[in-house]
Amino acid sequence: MSVTRIPRKPNQKENVGLRRFLTTVALFVAILVVVALIIHFYPLAKVRRAEQELMQQTGQSVSVGSTGIKEIRVSGNDHLPTETILAASGLQVGQNFMTVSKSAAEQNILALCPYLKSVKITTPSADVFVIEVTEKTAVCAVYDNGRWALLDDTLHTIGYREMTADTPDRILYVRGAKTTGGKLGEAALEPRTAAILQQLLTELRTQQITGICEIDMTSLTHLTMVWNHQIRVKLGDDSNLTYELRVFAGTLPQVLSDYGKHAKGVLDISSYSDDNKENNQVIFTPTDYIREPDSFPVEPTEPSVPEGEEVPESEEETGEE
Repeated sequence: MSVTRIPRKPNQKENVGLRRFLTTVALFVAILVVVALIIHFYPLAKVRRAEQELMQQTGQSVSVGSTGIKEIRVSGNDHLPTETILAASGLQVGQNFMTVSKSAAEQNILALCPYLKSVKITTPSADVFVIEVTEKTAVCAVYDNGRWALLDDTLHTIGYREMTADTPDRILYVRGAKTTGGKLGEAALEPRTAAILQQLLTELRTQQITGICEIDMTSLTHLTMVWNHQIRVKLGDDSNLTYELRVFAGTLPQVLSDYGKHAKGVLDISSYSDDNKENNQVIFTPTDYIREPDSFPVEPTEPSVPEGEEVPESEEETGEE
C-alpha cells in the first residue's frame, strides 16, 4: 500500500510578514537613494542659481565650479593704502565668491578705516570684486602731542601728519584748540571748542569766505583768524559770529581796495560781538602802525605767532575748504 504525501499549505501569517519585511527594506533603500541624490545634486543646483543671479547682475556667464575670486581692485583711495583696505575687507583672491557677503565686507572696512566716508563693493564680473571708497576730506588741523591731527567736517580725527614746521602745510590751522586726546575716528575737540569752531566753519562756507588759513582759539573770548597770511581778524567772543563774518565779508574788499591787494595788518571787528550797535566799528591797522601787539596765552608746546608779525607763508595759499 502506497502513501501519498499532501504538501502543506503555506502559513498565511508567514507570507504577510515576509512581504512587510521586503517592503520595508525596499522603502529604506529608496530613501537612501533619494538622500544620496539630494546630497549630490543640491549643491550644484545652488551653484547654478547663484551663477544665474550673477549673470543677471553682471551680464557675464560663469562656468560651473569656477567660483574662486580672481581679482580684487580698490579705487577712490588717494591717501589710505590699498593694502590697508584689502586687509580690512577680509576678501582674498581664490576665496569662493558664492560665500562672500559684500555688505559685511563693506561694514568691516568702514569699522577699521575711519578715514573713509563710504564704501561700495561691486562685481563687474562674477570673479572680480571692485571696492570703491570715498575718503573723508580733512578741513582743518590741530596740534596734538607733537603732531598734527587732521579733522573732517564733523571735527573727528581722521588721520595724523608729522610735524615738520610751526604750522601745518596746505590746510586750515586751528591754533590753541582744546583737544580731547581721543583716538582715530573719535571727536577731537572739547564740546564748547567744537561748537564754536563748527559755527565758524559753517559761516565761512555760508558767506563764501575763502583764504582763511588760521583760526586762533587760544582764548575763546578773543577769537582771531588769519586771511591769506596777510590780515589778522579780531572777532572777540562767539556771541555774534554770524553777523561778524558778514561784516568781514563786506569789509575785506574795501580794505584791499584802499591799501592794496598785498595789504598786511589787523582788522578789528570785535565790537560787533555784542548787541550794542552804537559801539560797532571796523578798524584796520596796517602792520607798520602796530606798536604793541596784544598777547594771549598760548600752549607751551605749540608754536605761536605774535599779533602784528607776518604769518609764515606756506608753499600754497591755504583755503578754508
